[in-house]
Amino acid sequence: MKIETLYRIILYGQSGAHLQLSLCRGTSKSFRQLLCNQVPCKNGEEHILKNRAILLEERQLRFWAPRIAEAAHQYLVILRSGLATLQETFKYTSPSQRQGYRWQELSLLLIAGFLMDLGVGQRLHHQGVIRHRPQDWWLWCFERGEKDDPVRIFGVRIWHSAPLRAGIGEVWHVHERTMFAFKDADIRLLLQSAQGNLSNRISNNSRERARILKLRVFGVMRTPHELNIPAFSPNDVEVLWPPIWDLAEKIVNRAVVPQFEGLLPPSLFPTAQGERSDAYRQAFYRLLMESAFYEAYQSGLFSHKKTWQPHNRCWLWWEHEKQSISLGRWLGLW
Repeated sequence: MKIETLYRIILYGQSGAHLQLSLCRGTSKSFRQLLCNQVPCKNGEEHILKNRAILLEERQLRFWAPRIAEAAHQYLVILRSGLATLQETFKYTSPSQRQGYRWQELSLLLIAGFLMDLGVGQRLHHQGVIRHRPQDWWLWCFERGEKDDPVRIFGVRIWHSAPLRAGIGEVWHVHERTMFAFKDADIRLLLQSAQGNLSNRISNNSRERARILKLRVFGVMRTPHELNIPAFSPNDVEVLWPPIWDLAEKIVNRAVVPQFEGLLPPSLFPTAQGERSDAYRQAFYRLLMESAFYEAYQSGLFSHKKTWQPHNRCWLWWEHEKQSISLGRWLGLW
């Protein structure tokens, strides 16, 4: 008799910001067979899935569990120690000064999105703790996903426009995620609105009127000339990033790196060799990040709402080509 298990599958994109979640049932044998198959790509080429995907079995996750618990505790201690500086810095950004947002409204976005996912994620690569990124993607299959408390599952997605040097970000939660994709034309319209450049010509342009209606239905625009999400200018990114970067360094050095020693014993992780070891380390940090997020959520660092609105979890940003600190550059978008 085959015993099926629930698996949690995460597709980790090239920029480290495109995460998708799905749940499916199967057996360990069926997943091992899956990892040996080839899958077609959009460009017609085929890639060996086994070189990009890993199956983390329950026994391996049990080995990691004490490390994750210890690191998550230290993570939260460091996080709390630096929040006052980050909160004070936020006061000097346009979302606070001109757009009327309070810290508590954007705490999920700033802590979970900017710091825990983007900030620490980039620190791991910047310091060489995780040296290799996926050329296209990595695929993680976590065994026994039904044991995960769904509240802890979150991530960040980025829609970016290279021509505009701008983008939209979203902190998605297991029960709160945008079910659509933003196109360049959407980002351009939101950018024009944020910069006060939308003209009255829109009233005579049926296509742009329809796009505005769509964005209002999505919840990211309040009126044709007013956003419903915070907009971070190049100056805002330069103001916010230094304290985030410094706090991320402390988290990496004090909470994450100490756990990487002995993380992948060959007897338990025989396939975690070479570049594949970085896929395992990245998977470990994902589980650690989720655990720290859960602890932060339970302790009241984020607003406790059954539903986070678009302005609590989505943001618009843009940047100049020559600015010294660039959110897009840190993400590897251009």
